[in-house]
Amino acid sequence: MMILTWAPLCLLLARAAPPAAAARKEEGLNVLGGEDVAANQYDYVVGVYNTPKNSRTYSVCSGSIINAHWVLTAGHCVENSSPSTHVVEVEAGAKSLANAQTVRAEKWFTHERYRNLQDPTTRVYYDIALIKLHDSLLQVRNTAIATLPSSGRDDPGRSSTVEIVGFGTEGQGSLATKRKGILKKAEMKVQGTCRNTLPSSYCIKVVDATGRSCPGDSGGPMVYRGRVVGVSSTGNPCTTRRGDAQYTRVSSFLDWINQKIRQE
Repeated sequence: MMILTWAPLCLLLARAAPPAAAARKEEGLNVLGGEDVAANQYDYVVGVYNTPKNSRTYSVCSGSIINAHWVLTAGHCVENSSPSTHVVEVEAGAKSLANAQTVRAEKWFTHERYRNLQDPTTRVYYDIALIKLHDSLLQVRNTAIATLPSSGRDDPGRSSTVEIVGFGTEGQGSLATKRKGILKKAEMKVQGTCRNTLPSSYCIKVVDATGRSCPGDSGGPMVYRGRVVGVSSTGNPCTTRRGDAQYTRVSSFLDWINQKIRQE
């Protein structure tokens, strides 16, 4: 990435909560200042919650429905977790997480070559993951299946305008929780292939300061001509007026996605 800040992007915001409530930990990137998504748009975008068992904290991400039982998200949203130690849930069917329906995950898979963003020994991230659900997401009203690229020919070129989508907040102190998460979209421009990383990632920059990515919603889609061409991975903190963000290139992982689904 041209001017990417390689800093930990997990932001834990503490606030008072009722004893029965869980604390929320934000992950990754959040659409800040974007516009609300219309009722019939992006029905395939879901919230992803990863909760350690016997814990009062959980992380919040986004994802895209790519199959009745499968969600595409970022690897770091489910890293270092398994069904024996964590509960992963998908919130689907609403533009507000307060009204979404919960579907529990059966299992999940990060890419075999995934590396944590904080790993100092490598910049090969493979930040992509698949979540398999117990029940069909198509049983949930107002859901849809995302269209993926058929090949790299569907990818946007340099300076192409793309849309990022996520359950945005209106300020840095607001958590993307079930009560406050509202699906938003914003336009960004592709910078090209990121420096010092595999060409499996995009670099994108904010078109203007009214729509940018902030801590809170990794794993969400980057959309170009109706196709999910990227998965939100990492970027500059939203305290800067303008910044870059890195998205995993979906077309580079089509074989991996199809193989995992066939195996299961």
